[in-house]
Amino acid sequence: MKSIIQHVHTQEFERIRVGIGRVKEIPVVDYVLARFNPDESQIMDETFERAAKACLMIVEDGFTKAMNQYNTK
Repeated sequence: MKSIIQHVHTQEFERIRVGIGRVKEIPVVDYVLARFNPDESQIMDETFERAAKACLMIVEDGFTKAMNQYNTK
């Protein structure tokens, strides 16, 4: 993110964020870089599919519509 901000000379741009959840006993870097267990792999497959659909909606219908559709828990 720092590299993008440096190259576009602003922090004012739309961002797509995907939450990671977290286990407090594990440092964030180790948690993010760890391999997925089988249950997590299934969840991630669904998450990637949902994120891809959100990206298409951003391109086709705009960021606000996609945010309203996909920014839910």
